[in-house]
Amino acid sequence: MSGIIHHEGRPVFSVPLHRAVIRDVRLSWGARGLFVFLWDLPTGWAVCIEHLCTMSPEGRDAVRSRLKELQTVGALRIEGIRGESGLLNGRRWVIVSPESWAKEFPLSIQQGQEEQSQTTEKRVFRFSVNPTIGESNTKGLQVFKVLQEEAALATVNQSQSAAAPERKKRRLRRSGIVTWTPEDQEQAGLVEQSSGEHEILAAVQALVAAGKEPVPGLVQQQIQKQQLTQKKQDQQRAAEAAHAAALARGMDHDPEALAKGQQLIEKVRNGKRSGEATT
Repeated sequence: MSGIIHHEGRPVFSVPLHRAVIRDVRLSWGARGLFVFLWDLPTGWAVCIEHLCTMSPEGRDAVRSRLKELQTVGALRIEGIRGESGLLNGRRWVIVSPESWAKEFPLSIQQGQEEQSQTTEKRVFRFSVNPTIGESNTKGLQVFKVLQEEAALATVNQSQSAAAPERKKRRLRRSGIVTWTPEDQEQAGLVEQSSGEHEILAAVQALVAAGKEPVPGLVQQQIQKQQLTQKKQDQQRAAEAAHAAALARGMDHDPEALAKGQQLIEKVRNGKRSGEATT
């Protein structure tokens, strides 16, 4: 999954960062750091999963999970770019200004309790200082409850990370295109929208005959190849027709060719009359 960086709402004279990004507890620490990295990239930069993995000790699955977090809160949009022909021609990573999506959560449990009493939205509040060990009062119980919530949240995140590789599953669409990931499903849909059924079927059959699996990227390349071949064939037919027409026009203006043709016609006519007289 690669694309071109595009910023939405970032001033061109600097790269400021809204404090709410750092304090938005809906995102993991990794997702917050990844957003900061993407926000700092220059507009027009070609970014891909492989590049992000080389810039982080985390693996591909972890990076994909962080990107999913950013997409969920509206910090990142990945859009398809269509060319003049209407076919998918790359992707655009739109990094959205934090002013449009980031939420500045409180730094202490006391502030969190005050806000929680004013809203029904369930939030998990973080500590900016370490709690005192061994407290048995109400504050200590509250600390223990928050730690339990954080532990449960970490367990869920670990389960999701462990299940990430299972997201790959082979699926055969009605068009004949094979997909493995949600990204493949999205790209296959774009190919099906921009191409005719006969074009897709011919591309799939050509790939299968060549021993290749008809995944969306290969199908799109094959369709473009077919269209180019068809265009060349049409140009060749047009050139041949124009050449034949030019030859025909040349013969019409050739006196010698006209005289020979007239003699042949007279010869045929005379032979036909002789045959009729004999009969």
